[in-house]
Amino acid sequence: MKKLTIAKSIKQTKENPTKNRRKLDDTLSHSKKQLHEGWNGCDGSARRYRKIYAHSLKLKPFNFLLEELKVHDPNVIILGPGKGEDSHLFKAELEDIEVNIHLDTLGFSKTVHKELIKDKIIKKDYSPNISKGLAFEHINTKEHPKLTKAIIGKYHLVVA
Repeated sequence: MKKLTIAKSIKQTKENPTKNRRKLDDTLSHSKKQLHEGWNGCDGSARRYRKIYAHSLKLKPFNFLLEELKVHDPNVIILGPGKGEDSHLFKAELEDIEVNIHLDTLGFSKTVHKELIKDKIIKKDYSPNISKGLAFEHINTKEHPKLTKAIIGKYHLVVA
């Protein structure tokens, strides 16, 4: 049997989204069974912020927004925000240099601290409940029209 290419698989899914659904990612399936996300560093803490933004990304998100896009009022979405503490620090650092950031998040499940949303630090959390958990790469316009309409073309930067 010939293996489907990704493009052909996507085409078939668009034609018949319920019949030709791709298999769920193993990590997502495991998270659904455990009722929480369990990957290393998923807590979204200050430690994670330093590790990701300063060490791994070498402050590239900041440089991209300020030097390449020259945007001081950007819309940013963070995929896999954990508790959202690192998202809060990211926003705070940008606001310290007078960048008015509008921050949204999207994860497998609703793990972001409710205070961050209530205090409008995170404007919108698109994360589903764990029972409806969905890997970002499995989101498509046929099966998730509201979500795709809300996020496609809206952001200056996606941090994943």
